[in-house]
Amino acid sequence: MNQNISTPTLPAVPNVNSILISRYGGLASAVLALYGWATKLNLFLSRHLAILGNNASTDIRGADIVSATTIHITNSFHHVTGNATITTIVPPPEFAGGPVWLAQEGTWTLATGGNIEAAAAPISGQALQLIWIPKGGAGSAHPTSHWHPVM
Repeated sequence: MNQNISTPTLPAVPNVNSILISRYGGLASAVLALYGWATKLNLFLSRHLAILGNNASTDIRGADIVSATTIHITNSFHHVTGNATITTIVPPPEFAGGPVWLAQEGTWTLATGGNIEAAAAPISGQALQLIWIPKGGAGSAHPTSHWHPVM
């Protein structure tokens, strides 16, 4: 599954004002500051692009899942068979969040009662997209983690 990407915090651009660069020494300091910033930005982008590349290169299709009250996903895309009502979808421990697609290969439905935010009845042969909404902090609009069907 996908590797977590830290919250992007780009390196701060150095404050280079015209008074500092009016002298040669100020110009040299400004160039060094910008060079240091560019180096940090390059490291930041390289690290995050490597993670994105690894996430994109993984096989997103998991094994078919038989519908049940609780199902366990392993990948970002699964065909789901059967006719049970699903109320809980358990993501793998390393799941970083984001979209998941469940392709309808039966007559299963989603219902609230577990970690599903809204009921859904996908059309046979189509995929239902779900977004994982992680639990927020105290006072958050999301006191629990849950799946939100995109309709």
